[in-house]
Amino acid sequence: MKKKILNIAIILLSILTILVSILPFKIIFLLLIYFLIIKNCSFDKRTMILLFIYSWIFSASQIIGYNCSQFDSALLNNMNTYLNTLGLLPIIYMISSMMLKITFKKKEYDNKLIEILLCSKYSFFILTSLIFLLYLPIIISFYPGNFAYDAGTQMRMIKFDMLSKYHPIIHTTFLYLTIYLPQKITSSYEIGVFTHSIVQSLIMASIFSYTIIYISKKQFPKLLSLLFIIIYSFLPTHVIFSMTTTKDILFSGIFNLAIIKFIELATNTDQFLQSKKEIISTIIIMFLLFSFRNNMIYAFILSTPYLLIVMKKNIKQILLIILGSIFLFKIYDLTLTKCFKIENGPRIEMFSFVVQQFARVYHKEQLTEKEKKSIEKLYLNDSLKNYNSHISDPIKSNFSSEELLSNKKRYLKLYTSLLKKYPLTFVDSLLDNTYSFYYLKDKLPDPNTKTYIEVSTIDTKNNTIQVTYERKNNNVIYKIYYNLVFKAHYQKIPILNIIMNMSIYILLMIFVGFVVIIKKQYKLFIPILLLITYFLTILIAPVALTRYAYPFFTTMPLYIFLFYKSMSINNKKRKKNHSR
Repeated sequence: MKKKILNIAIILLSILTILVSILPFKIIFLLLIYFLIIKNCSFDKRTMILLFIYSWIFSASQIIGYNCSQFDSALLNNMNTYLNTLGLLPIIYMISSMMLKITFKKKEYDNKLIEILLCSKYSFFILTSLIFLLYLPIIISFYPGNFAYDAGTQMRMIKFDMLSKYHPIIHTTFLYLTIYLPQKITSSYEIGVFTHSIVQSLIMASIFSYTIIYISKKQFPKLLSLLFIIIYSFLPTHVIFSMTTTKDILFSGIFNLAIIKFIELATNTDQFLQSKKEIISTIIIMFLLFSFRNNMIYAFILSTPYLLIVMKKNIKQILLIILGSIFLFKIYDLTLTKCFKIENGPRIEMFSFVVQQFARVYHKEQLTEKEKKSIEKLYLNDSLKNYNSHISDPIKSNFSSEELLSNKKRYLKLYTSLLKKYPLTFVDSLLDNTYSFYYLKDKLPDPNTKTYIEVSTIDTKNNTIQVTYERKNNNVIYKIYYNLVFKAHYQKIPILNIIMNMSIYILLMIFVGFVVIIKKQYKLFIPILLLITYFLTILIAPVALTRYAYPFFTTMPLYIFLFYKSMSINNKKRKKNHSR
């Protein structure tokens, strides 16, 4: 009873800290909160510190996200930002503490349906068919499909033989095989796009079923496996993305396969590394990830020092996987350039955050005439006036990367001098552009950054594709999903407003990473680290879109499995100690 009263008191004091604007009261409330938490903490010092670090990350992300959404600035020079973060932290700490005390009770379910779905030799085929058949009515209602994002540009590249590595060649080839080739055979782009919808949905359904069956074989709770089947089958994010013509979908599916490989590496190290089949398949999966998204190679490189340290006893095999993956990708990349004469895409993508930072400091600070003129040279067609703090696209397309690269030293000197003078402005630029990735209350659809999930279809005239955005018919299923994802009506629906929010998956994934470290299961951190380093690379993306964060949706059952695994191992150790 005393503990419940104490928890209620901490929550009330935390809310008061955030709401009260008088500084002395905020400080008094905070001192009282932390005195109560520390005095009544049931964890060891190490666990408590790690929980506080995670709670601070979570709390800071929410306060910063709120500030960015309301004031177009993180307000890092405002004391209330830090005090409000400290005020929210105890609530997150308490929730995290409760999650750390979860126990998984193993129950055997003598149920034929569960047995058929998860444990029979036909499970993969049955589960894949089930998920696909549940997608099928929505696919048909979206006929011919969801022709969205960069697909139009890629199709023009195919049609006019103007291939470029600006979009992944491997995905452009997939569009050629599933859209352009069927169109050539049938003289119908609609049949081509519908073929793409069917093929990609089948691929994703098979990856989802493989993921569920994998964790089920690892003695994962069956009821949770059934819950994940429901999520994969019915969550509008998965349903719509399964047929959407963007590289991020197949990339996210392949990410599941990569995480499964690294879980196997962490849990069955000797058996895994002694198998040539496992090593070769891991190299191929990593090569595919690199091929679908270039930033993934940087994410992988960032994770390799930890991988080498933790797996130092098997360093030869680990180096083989690391170098083999990178070497295979480089051979593929050089082949495209040297043999097929496919040009590199514009180099502007790698400068998206620089584009935003220069534009922000230009608009927000009092620069000298010399500094202004130097920045203006980088932006063609007077594009600086189109600056938008949430997305770099309006000015990125007119940014002169040639000017930047031909005068590297001059612009590096300008960048560093402005960074020294206006560090908070540069940080604000990055946070304003990315807060949707981690802010739970982000309001969508954002007209500045298009939509939550883009929904579009096609009209075919003169044997070409013309994109349209709202179908003028009485298709009920289409209208439901159109409103849910394109107009973000999901935010008005309880539960959906949580499980369709990309930030909850990212924050949950980071929490699992902390749990793995708290439980000292350092090998299990390897697959989590791959997700974390990928997240770091999308923080410099041109805009915060759900499709960039989709791997965190698809891999969710796997990092929940890692949470279960860490907690189970810890409980086993505890039981052994008690028995002694």
